[in-house]
Amino acid sequence: MLVPVKTALGAFYREVQTAEHPGDVVARRKEGIDRGIDSVFRFIGQLVELSQFAATPPEPFDMLVALRDAVSVIESESGRRIEQVLPAQLPPVSGHRARVVTAIANILRNATQAVATESPVIRIEAESIEGASAVRLLVEDNGPGVPEPMRRAIFDEGVSLRGGSGLGLALVREVFEKEMRGLVACEASSLGGARFVVRVPTTGTERP
Repeated sequence: MLVPVKTALGAFYREVQTAEHPGDVVARRKEGIDRGIDSVFRFIGQLVELSQFAATPPEPFDMLVALRDAVSVIESESGRRIEQVLPAQLPPVSGHRARVVTAIANILRNATQAVATESPVIRIEAESIEGASAVRLLVEDNGPGVPEPMRRAIFDEGVSLRGGSGLGLALVREVFEKEMRGLVACEASSLGGARFVVRVPTTGTERP
């Protein structure tokens, strides 16, 4: 996961080294640099989480609480309101709760960055499906959406539609598919933007 970070820093370093006025390069790219620094710090935090949880077994937890925690983080960070369509309760799922909160927050953060500037809409939904053997999460927005050929690729490390680090959605796939043995997908939303779908098995029904 260090590859996209090294690539971005390397390109900036080369531009500064070859520029006649390096200060102008820094000033011109300040916003991008700030975003890159934020991404690196988030990445470091996620690596720390990974090292902490790598040796610990997954445990059952309440997905509703994890969802609300992620929403709270992103609403505070972005200043945007996130619509919540959530049931009174969900069956427990097994995993590393803090990692799941981070992964959901990454999806929501992606939505806040992509959403329409006028009348933005970001919605998160959750439900129990398949006879309570799985939980499905939906996050959708009214942004420009994701082109169909990119809807699987955006979960690959280093892939970003907006010039970001390409790490956030890679972590989403790692947590929900590799760690929790579920599925993640990106689709078109009826709101006009992207819809991210997460399906994870409930406790006791995990795939081997």
